[in-house]
Amino acid sequence: MSAWLSLLKAGLPYVAEIVADRLPAFTKNKEGAKDAADLTAQQIAELQQAVQRNAEAIKALAEQLQQTVKALEAGATEHERLIAELKEQIAALEKERAEVAGLRETLHRRIEAARWTSLIAFGTAFLALCLAIFSNFV
Repeated sequence: MSAWLSLLKAGLPYVAEIVADRLPAFTKNKEGAKDAADLTAQQIAELQQAVQRNAEAIKALAEQLQQTVKALEAGATEHERLIAELKEQIAALEKERAEVAGLRETLHRRIEAARWTSLIAFGTAFLALCLAIFSNFV
């Protein structure tokens, strides 16, 4: 939608100029023309010139439109490439996120195992201390 809006903004200033420049100023019979055939011939010549100018203007506009369409197509191709690249990056990040979540779970299990090991070691050391103290009293 925004591409068409920018295209419209780019072309609108030229439309008024083209319309103003291309309106033929035909010769009019102001004095009750002496020769109607000459007046008609002159008006036909003016019409032919106006048609020629209009054809040139249309050709120029068509070339500009063709260039604009090519630029839009190139932009669309670039955007499609960028979107595909971003999708690949998202997939890679999701894979890495899953790996990190797995590592997190592994680390939590190892920390929990280390807590139990330290608790057992503390209990064993405390029991050994108690036995040593008890054996000195007996």
